[in-house]
Amino acid sequence: MNKMEREREQDWRFTAHAIVKYKPEYYNEEGHYTREEWGAMGDVGKVYNGNLFTLEEYLDTEQRYVDAVLELMRTTNSQYLTVFFMGDTPRSRKWALKKMIDKKNRFLVCDKPLYETYVNLQQGKRIHINKIDPIVRLNLREYTYTALVNWENHLEIHFGYDYYMYCNSRLSINILRQKINKIGLNVIG
Repeated sequence: MNKMEREREQDWRFTAHAIVKYKPEYYNEEGHYTREEWGAMGDVGKVYNGNLFTLEEYLDTEQRYVDAVLELMRTTNSQYLTVFFMGDTPRSRKWALKKMIDKKNRFLVCDKPLYETYVNLQQGKRIHINKIDPIVRLNLREYTYTALVNWENHLEIHFGYDYYMYCNSRLSINILRQKINKIGLNVIG
């Protein structure tokens, strides 16, 4: 990655809108979320606000994020996203590949179908809209960190910790909120 690409990879932070599962009313004035809430697939089986967090609930929420990316792609006429940045190290990649097919992985049935996609994932690869689903899931499950872009149609998708997904586009904030709220997620920032 050259200097210009490195700067571009960091500049998105200044203009991005966060897409989250978190309810806006639980953020305080400093922007901190004040409610105890799950933030990763590994939290399945824990209790939050008196309720057991189930795999079904996790997968439902994960699907909403996939649907959000697909909706953003359709709305911006983006037939593909390119892996602009891939933050995986050789060590993290080796760990992820091993874990996805490990018989001791309690999510093996969910993770194993993502294995081939991850093996073939590389920076610069163009991912067609019909193949974006597993890439989003790999990011949300913290197996990879990729920045997905379509410069022609002005769409950038970045993933963060604790189920934050970030979007840069030319969509107005009102249209972005309308599209994302319809899916059952929220836009902040």
